[in-house]
Amino acid sequence: MAGKGRLILGIDLNASEICVAAMRGTWANPEVVAVGSAPMPPGALEGAGITNPEVIAEALRRVLNQMGVGTRDAVIGIPGRSVLTRVLDIPNVPDKEMGAVIQGELAHYKILRDNTGAFDYMRLQKPDDAPESSAQVLVMAAEETVVSSHRTVADLADLNIIALEPVLLAMYRVAFTKVQHDSSVLCLAISNGEVEITVLNQGQIRLYRRVDMGRNSLMTSVRPASSAAAPGNKPAARLLYSEDEEEASPPEEASEEGTERQINVAAASSLVVEIQRSLDYYSSQYAQAEPVYRAVVATHDPELKPLAEWLAQALTMDTTMADLPTNGAASPTVFARLEASDGLRYLGAIGLAMRTLINPPASMPRFDLSTGQQKRKTIQFGRRSPAIALALSTLFLLVGLLSAFIFYHKASSLSSALEVRKAEWQRMQKVQQDVLSQMQAQVDQLHILAAKGLPVPRIMDSVASAVAPDTGLTAISLDSGGRLLITGEAANEKAIIRTLEALKSCPYFENTSLDGFDSKTQPNKVTLVRFQISSKLAGIGQPTPSAPGAH
Repeated sequence: MAGKGRLILGIDLNASEICVAAMRGTWANPEVVAVGSAPMPPGALEGAGITNPEVIAEALRRVLNQMGVGTRDAVIGIPGRSVLTRVLDIPNVPDKEMGAVIQGELAHYKILRDNTGAFDYMRLQKPDDAPESSAQVLVMAAEETVVSSHRTVADLADLNIIALEPVLLAMYRVAFTKVQHDSSVLCLAISNGEVEITVLNQGQIRLYRRVDMGRNSLMTSVRPASSAAAPGNKPAARLLYSEDEEEASPPEEASEEGTERQINVAAASSLVVEIQRSLDYYSSQYAQAEPVYRAVVATHDPELKPLAEWLAQALTMDTTMADLPTNGAASPTVFARLEASDGLRYLGAIGLAMRTLINPPASMPRFDLSTGQQKRKTIQFGRRSPAIALALSTLFLLVGLLSAFIFYHKASSLSSALEVRKAEWQRMQKVQQDVLSQMQAQVDQLHILAAKGLPVPRIMDSVASAVAPDTGLTAISLDSGGRLLITGEAANEKAIIRTLEALKSCPYFENTSLDGFDSKTQPNKVTLVRFQISSKLAGIGQPTPSAPGAH
């Protein structure tokens, strides 16, 4: 049993359901020990993130109890819509410096909101005829809110996270088992709203791109043909249309009673155009490579089974669906569930669990977006220290100068890019100087107040202790006249009132008042209340009373 490796859970949280697969074994002989699923609770996962982790965790616990597996080690999938995928051109730098350079590029192009989140990467193979060209890396990243919500689900379900991995990559991993030794093969990983196109040669990824379409657009609800239709017509015949039918109504998510789901040929044709563009680019970059004559479709949506046959005709190439490892099923019950007409629903979960199989190919990609486990690849830029900002600015400048130097020798027209970078550097220097000047002004104010005998540190401690637990301060200003201005954000208005009352009861302040507040809804649908409180330090600007007995 020890030779089979430890048992790992693959957990696919998608818009329609929760799918779990428990696996162990080697890459050559994987074993699916158990599978289970449950409908995704309504409203628990919407758009690009989890909105109700408690409900999802409860449903997940029920699935695991029904499966009867003892392990709690899990690889959890992040839906494709929640993962940002980019292929970046970067200078040829050593592997130990790659993470810092990619981190700088993500911040420079503002790929993640507020520069917070997690990312992972892998190098792509260079063209055979351009070994000295700049490096290309495949980068996958997720916002901090997405990562933290998945970690919350794991904590509530008593799971130990091995990795947080994009589910589209996990589906590609299942297809990889079928094509790892082939030359010039196309892989399509399809989820609800995204398609990732991969071209690989002998297991090496040579092209990777994402297209914003998926099951939601590739499938449409139609009414079955009437009884008066010509005999012998099959539903598949509706996959083709004449030019007059091209302007059909767009696909609908919810089908009415009496309708069936079929391929939306207009959207599928658009996908074919994107695939052909990718193949043309691949041919231009790898002129010596064999043409692509084979494709594999990997999806966790059983409704998309007919798409492989349709693409085979549209692309005029051998196109098949990725196979589930049914030969490694641990029991007839598991085998029957994988072989059922809806067995594809477990493909994403199986691909996630395959991450930890023993002896995987070296070229099989493995990404991990779990914060706290790969700190060198986790972005957490602070905005409190000008020194940190200046260091980051210097890093960006060095990367820009190095890139400009390389490209300068390729085309003289790119010399203007260097001037643009220099101007940006000067602008950033001015911004940093302004920040330093503001900080110096605040220090000077503190010296003035301290000279007047005011206990400035204790005053600041009083402000901090007065802040309610659900409240955060964004700025504090104190002028030489003793006027204190506090701005911040709170979870609700009660927290603001508690903060205001605490400041009023502090002996260091007087004339404390709430100047105003307003609500702001964040992208993650959390509402914050911004507020501003003003006060005055007691004893500032008032005449000093004479000592008793003075004349």
